[in-house]
Order: sequence, then structure tokens, then C-alpha cells
Amino acid sequence: MIKLLTLELDGTFDRGFKVKLEIRPDLNSRPQTVIKARLPANLELLTLYRQWQRYYSELEGFFKVLKDSNPQQITNSSQQSLVFKNCQEKAKLFEDNLNKWLNNSPEFEPIKTAILRSGNNFRIWLQTDNIWLQRFPWEKWEILQNTGADIAIIVSEYDTLTRQLRNHEKIRILAILGYATDLRFLEEDRKTLDDIAGKAGAEIIWEKAPHPQKLNQLLRQETWNILFFSGHSASTEDGQDCEIQLTETHKLKIADFSFSLGEATKNGLKLAIFNSCDGIGLAQQLSREKGMALPHLIFMREKLPDPVSPKFLQYFLTAFTNNKSLYSAVHEAQKNLHDDWEKDYPCASWLPVVCPNPTEEPPTWHSFSNSPQKQQNWRRFALTFGLGLAVTMTVLAIRETGILEPLELNI
Repeated sequence: MIKLLTLELDGTFDRGFKVKLEIRPDLNSRPQTVIKARLPANLELLTLYRQWQRYYSELEGFFKVLKDSNPQQITNSSQQSLVFKNCQEKAKLFEDNLNKWLNNSPEFEPIKTAILRSGNNFRIWLQTDNIWLQRFPWEKWEILQNTGADIAIIVSEYDTLTRQLRNHEKIRILAILGYATDLRFLEEDRKTLDDIAGKAGAEIIWEKAPHPQKLNQLLRQETWNILFFSGHSASTEDGQDCEIQLTETHKLKIADFSFSLGEATKNGLKLAIFNSCDGIGLAQQLSREKGMALPHLIFMREKLPDPVSPKFLQYFLTAFTNNKSLYSAVHEAQKNLHDDWEKDYPCASWLPVVCPNPTEEPPTWHSFSNSPQKQQNWRRFALTFGLGLAVTMTVLAIRETGILEPLELNI
């Protein structure tokens, strides 16, 4: 059984944060432990993150050069070294300050101690409305790194829905490729989804730059387990809103197709994956849409380098289709991005994050539907049980006639 830890933070960097930790044996249990504490003000931490963010944004132009040029020529350039050095140094300063803040603050010590005593088999939810805390890579907190805990962000406002569960033999995915003339790896996203999810039994319906009316029609009239989007997106500076580039002339916020998305959620949509840039505003928008209650959302905290997009998808889907939980699959993708790609794309592992509805169990691949394997296992069980029951009833019926009585007496 995996423990669930909810770490709630309320406050500002200039005044400090009230912190509450709740520990449950599992999602459906009441808290067994509740601890309240504080974290002191730390404007330096916010400043360091924003400085890193600025240097990280400067990498965007370099990534485009790297994508279109000879990587060896770029790797040996002084420009590349300077750009990477600035970003990596700020990332290290931020990580050190984050750990110092969380590890060495006396008022926070009771919560840190309780987390350490939770062992190595727990999941942690970070509950806060502070956009910067939501952007932070909490995976870099040494305590969570050492325990291997899965991490997710939850918002303070959410709804619970009674859904119309319509199981299919295949998992159904609506996959949207947004309009983008400068993203060369969109087709690789398509290939990755087809190769991994398709071979794992999913039915994938692809739509390239659909008109908003077509998107709404598909969401309302069909039944989906997963919504996937790849393309351009961007959040506002305050992180409250996010737009996705659907067609050349149409940018959409969640509010622009909220009724259709809400209908899809009622009909069984359990996961939306936005494999696109800077999706922090998506979580805020979803929390404001009453009655939607999308169970799980995956998005990128900052700008997503084009070549990293299919790599994340590959790592995530490989783990998820092997029936790891949603959180664990994202966590594994983060670790693989760190080891395989951060030499070329600094801080790539900071990007993906899960945002669940707190009332929903984390899904596995097989929990989405009656997969062929599950149906096959059920048929095998039903056949075995039916044959056994038939034999038993036949024997009982014969015994009632008295035919078996001489044999039973001899035994």
C-alpha cells in the first residue's frame, strides 16, 4: 500500500508560508497524521528561479540552431558553452537554495522529520495556489530524491463527478496535432504514440489542426480515455491562463471548449496530456471550470524543446503501457530525460508534471478499459468456473437419483 502525503503551502516568498502535512495510508483513508509548520520568507529563492528561467528561455534560439545544424559544430562553439554554463549555474544555485530552505529551516523541521519517517513507499501531493511553487522542480529536493517518491501538483479548488463509464475493448485516444510550421518533431510524436500506445492496444484517432467546431464535435459525440495534444502553447506571465495553437488562426483556452471537454470527462475521459510549452496555466483554468473535474492532467512547466517532446512521450508511454501508475510513469520519464538528454537540453527533467484531481485514483494503462487481455482473462475464469459449476451440479443431480449410492458405500 502506498502512503499519500499532502503538503499544503499558503503564503508568499516575502512573508513566508504556512505549511500543513497530512499523511494517509491511502487515497481513500482519513489523515492519520496532521502536522502544521512554517517556512520562512525567501525572496532569494524566487529571484534565483526567475534568473534561471530567463537564461533557460535564451536557450530556445540555440535549440533551433542545434536542430537545424551540425551538432558537432555547435557543441564546439564558445556560444554554446556560455549559454549552457549560465543556465546550468543558475539551476545549481536554485537547487542548492531550495534544499537549504527545506532542510535547514527550524520551523519546518517537524514536517521534514515526518516525511523522512514515512519510508520509501509514498506519494506526495504539493497543494498550493502559488504559481511559482507549482513551477518549481520539487523532484530536486534531496529528501524526495533519496526516497524515490512520486510527486504531483494539486490545486485547492476541484469538483467530483459521477461518470458514465463506457468501457471498450480498446483504449481510445484523441490525438491532436496543433498548427505549427516550425516544429519538426510533431510527426515523431505521432510515430511514438502509434508505435507504443497503438501496439499496446489503443485505438488512436488523429486530427491535424482541426477547426474548433470539429474538436468540439469529437469531444461531445465520441468516448475517449485520453486526450493528447502536441504543438504550440503558452501561459500568461502570471500563470493563470494558457492558450494552445489549434489552427493557424485559432488559439484556444480551456474556457473556449469547456462544455465539450466537460462532456468528454463525464463520458470517461480520464487523462489529458499536453506535450507542449509552458502549460502551467492549464491547471489554473481547469480548476476554475466548475463541474468538469478532469481526473488527471500532464503538462510542461516551462518551454519544451522540440526534440525533447517525443523523447518524453517515449519514456512515459513505455512505462505507462507496462502498467506502471501514472505518477510512476512520469517520474521514470523525468529520470530518463535527466540521464539521456540534459547534456544537450539542460533541465529537461524539470519540465513534465502530473496534476490530478485529488478525488481520483491514479490510473494504470489497463484500468482505462476492458483491454483484450483483461477480457481474455475474464473469459478464461468464466469458462473454468462455468465448467466446474456444471460438473458439480451434474454430480449432485445424479446423486439425487441414487445411482451413485452403491459406489459411495463401497468407498
